[in-house]
This record gives sequence, structure tokens and C-alpha cells, in this order.
Amino acid sequence: MPDRPEGVVLDRAADAPWVGLDELCPTPGLVVLVPHPDDESLGCGLALAAAAAAGRRITLVLLTDGEGSHPGSATHPPEVLARLRRAELDEAIDALCPDEAPRVVRLGLPDGRCTADDALAHLDAARALLDDAAPATVWTTWSGDPHCDHEAAAALAEALAADPAVAVWSYAVWGRFGPARASTPGLRRFACDEMRPRKRAAAGAHRSQLTPLIADAPDAFLMPEALTEHFLAAPELFLPGTGRPADRRATFDALHAGDADHWSVTTSGYERQKRAVTLAALPRPGYARALEAGCGIGVLTAELAPRCGELLALDVSPNAVERARVRLARHGHVRVGVAELPAGWPAGTFDLIVLSELLYFLSADEVADLSVRAAAALAPDGVCLLVNWTGPNDLPLDGDAAAGAFRDAAGTRWHVLRADRHEGFRLDLLRAATRGG
Repeated sequence: MPDRPEGVVLDRAADAPWVGLDELCPTPGLVVLVPHPDDESLGCGLALAAAAAAGRRITLVLLTDGEGSHPGSATHPPEVLARLRRAELDEAIDALCPDEAPRVVRLGLPDGRCTADDALAHLDAARALLDDAAPATVWTTWSGDPHCDHEAAAALAEALAADPAVAVWSYAVWGRFGPARASTPGLRRFACDEMRPRKRAAAGAHRSQLTPLIADAPDAFLMPEALTEHFLAAPELFLPGTGRPADRRATFDALHAGDADHWSVTTSGYERQKRAVTLAALPRPGYARALEAGCGIGVLTAELAPRCGELLALDVSPNAVERARVRLARHGHVRVGVAELPAGWPAGTFDLIVLSELLYFLSADEVADLSVRAAAALAPDGVCLLVNWTGPNDLPLDGDAAAGAFRDAAGTRWHVLRADRHEGFRLDLLRAATRGG
């Protein structure tokens, strides 16, 4: 959590064009995806109040009740906090939309642990809401917000946007601070001074987040005063679409739809040798919690599984994930999910992160972003293993450039435990440096 309102996106926003309500919501209906109570007030409260005043029919889809913001509190355990935050949301909505209360639909997803799969499980229900409100626009949190619940909301919005009649805008909350975690094409500013009193009153309703109301959870979330004032005074930031590169998902999904083993990973001698070298490079016989990003159809995953207490395997392609789930069905400790990285980076820490044949499909900025996230997610004694094809390709990066971009990313500091070259690929085993060096 930053303590000052500074960041790349804010710098870009200083010169961004303004956007009006009729462009943000050209339809009579508006569906707003809200990961936690308070995101609606902080991220898009001005625009939401303006939409209500203009007579738009509004539905708020609340992904979580925000019950995870104060872990360990005895006075406000999760079930008590969930009730409090729902009441705070009701008060905020009354402030933003005093004439006609929006419909609120609660999905009940786990606060701080949402995945794209969790959100997409409600896709049919969300489509029904859009049908009820049709024609409707969708507002969602930006995929560049560094929070898995915000990214899950963007994934749901992306799926809804498959209908060409549905327009999607993202509102940036946390992604405006610090380094940019996604590109910002079409970044726009929205302001409506007439609605600022409503936004201030709505934000003030979220006392559990903006004040020290809950005093027995010292590690809990508490908004820094400077950020509160920023959200209340600054323009709101919107981007067209979700910021998620949907074309990449479609491309890989098409490959896996047409061929059960597009890269011959189950039959190629090269692939078998590469997996053997990868497993042999791991410095410990077992890992409590591991992440494999870019798992494909799960062949390496199946060989990693016996060495992991828990294993999370992610891939951008739903078709590949479905095949991986079938392959790994007997491994109850393995969870396979759909995620677009780096924006869809999962919550939690890992003592093993495997990035095999993934990095060179990303841009240099995305590789650097992934490096920062991986370093932050490693347990103190954890390792990160990179495996990259070094042959020619027609992608933005080759294997050597991708590995170099990962190791040299600003904001990270890696100790190189080993850097091996083999026929056709390179292997880099890294440990994140401690604060002391």
C-alpha cells in the first residue's frame, strides 16, 4: 500500500482527455462490477452518481463482501465484518444514488482469493443481469489494478464483452499508483464537481476501511489519509475495455482447440529431456506450495505434482486448462485455472515458481511486471525457475532476451543460483534477494 498518490498511470493521466457520461454510459442500463464494498465509491463514485442523476438503471454486482480486510480481529471476525461492510455499502449507495437505489447482486466470492474461474462461474447469471438491463454498459475494475479480486472482475467483464452489443469501460483504483502493470490506451479522465459531495459522503460511509474503527487488527487494511484525499479530489480514471489482451487468450485457445498436443510435449524427445533437466535443477526434493505459470495441457505439471504439497497451475487457454484438469484429476492437491499473466497473478506466497516456455510470448514490459510480482510472491527460501527456448522465433522477444528482461527488471533483485545452457533451451534458477542484500 503506497502512502502517497504517485505513479506512472497518474503521470499519464495528467494529459489524458476528458470523457463525458454519455460516452462512458451511452445506454439506459449500467452494470457495475465491484470487487469489494468501497471500490464503487473510490473508483467510480462521481461517475456512478452522475449516472444515477441522469436516470440510468444501475445494477451493482458485488464480487465479495470484503470480509478479509481485517484478519485476526476478535471484535470483527469475517462474518461480522461482512455484515458491517454490507451496511457500509448500503449507506454509500444511498449517498451516491439518493433518488433510486441500484439493484445490488452479491456473488459471495472469497475476499482476497478470487480467480478468473471463480468469477466466470457466474457468467450465465451476469449475462442474465445484462439481459434484464439491456441495452446496458458494463463498468469494471481495471485488470491493471494489482489485486486478484479486481482482476477477476475484469475477467468477467471480458467474457461479457464477447457480445458485441456490450460496451465495457474499466475504472482504475489501485493500478493508478506505482508502476504501470498494464498498458493504458485510451486513458480518459472523468470529473463532475456537482457530484463531489455525494462521493465524499459515500466514501465516508466506509468507516471500516478509511478510519481506525477496528482497533484490534494491527496488520489490517487502513487507507492512508493522503490516498483518501486523492480519491476524493482527483478525476476518476477510465479506460475502454478491460485492459486484458483478449486476443492472446483467443490465439492460444484456438491452438489447443484444434490440436490436443500442439507442441508435441507428450511425444517429443526434446520435450522429455527438457522436463528431466528442469526437474533435476530443483534444489530441494519437495515444496510446500508451488506455482507453474503457463502449464499448457499439464504434462510438466504432472511430473512436478509428486514434489509439491500444493500446486497451482495456470494457463491463458481455457481449452488447455480443461485438458490439464483431466490429466491431473487424480492429483487432489493440484489446482488448475485460467489466468492471463502478468495481470492475473495469483495471491499468496510460493516456495517454488516455474515459468517454463512462457516469457517470450510476453512483451518486455510484461516480463518486467511478471518479475516484480514473482519476486514479491516468493517465500524467503523460495526459488524461481525459468526455462526458455533459445531458437529463432517471430515473437517480440527471443528466449535470451526474455530471460534477461526478467532478471534485470527494475524493482527486482535476483540472485542467480545457476544459469545453464542446453541444446535448444536455457535454464535460470533464481532466488529473490532479501532486504538486507
